[in-house]
Amino acid sequence: MSGSMFRVGILTRTSTRCGSPQQLEECRKFVSDRQNDGWALAKAYADAGPGSRQGDAIVQLLRDIKSGLLDVVVVSDLTRLARSAATLRSMMQALEEQKVQVVTLD
Repeated sequence: MSGSMFRVGILTRTSTRCGSPQQLEECRKFVSDRQNDGWALAKAYADAGPGSRQGDAIVQLLRDIKSGLLDVVVVSDLTRLARSAATLRSMMQALEEQKVQVVTLD
């Protein structure tokens, strides 16, 4: 992958207001470990709070994807990307249309 650069977005979502710094740090380390492969953190998106079905971070992430600002989205696991199977299918379709790869830590 010599010469290629990949703009990476990290998405963290928690069901508590305080969020999970561990989730973010694990994702940051994952991206950092791939800098030699051309991975560069473009932005971290975080949604925290109970009952958040589609928070501001997801909306902004989708906008940035549609604007062509990201090549890869890193999440700790797929449940962080979407909370329901229908939403996950929709998200995966949007990512595929923009040729954005999803990478999970699990």
